[in-house]
Amino acid sequence: QLDNNLHHSVRQVHYDGTDLEIVDTIQAADTACTVRWAMCSEAAAAIFGDRILLLSYGKQRILSATVSGPAGGLTPHIWPTTFDPSIPDVDGMQYLHPTDVSNYGTSLVGYTFTLQPHQKVVLRVVLSTGT
Repeated sequence: QLDNNLHHSVRQVHYDGTDLEIVDTIQAADTACTVRWAMCSEAAAAIFGDRILLLSYGKQRILSATVSGPAGGLTPHIWPTTFDPSIPDVDGMQYLHPTDVSNYGTSLVGYTFTLQPHQKVVLRVVLSTGT
């Protein structure tokens, strides 16, 4: 997500017939910021270490990420897509606003990390078969 805390963000997408790689070059503006990379999925999701396992219709995919440089705290997450005010925001980030429409049967899966002022990194997220 791009807001006033980012100077710029550029995305490249590569697909080799099996694996999908998304490469984001991100630079913070004048203040430190938390970056959230997320995708919506109907698959059942579980976090295993620094990876996210997605299972759907007997098929398995692995979501993994790496970030260049000294970005702080690349952390996997699974966020709900239904609004429930009793569920606290993850890392202080609002996952769903009360006016958003709930998306039952899905979840947001992805990663958060922190950038220092003016820091530039390359985030690589890969969705693979895990083989």
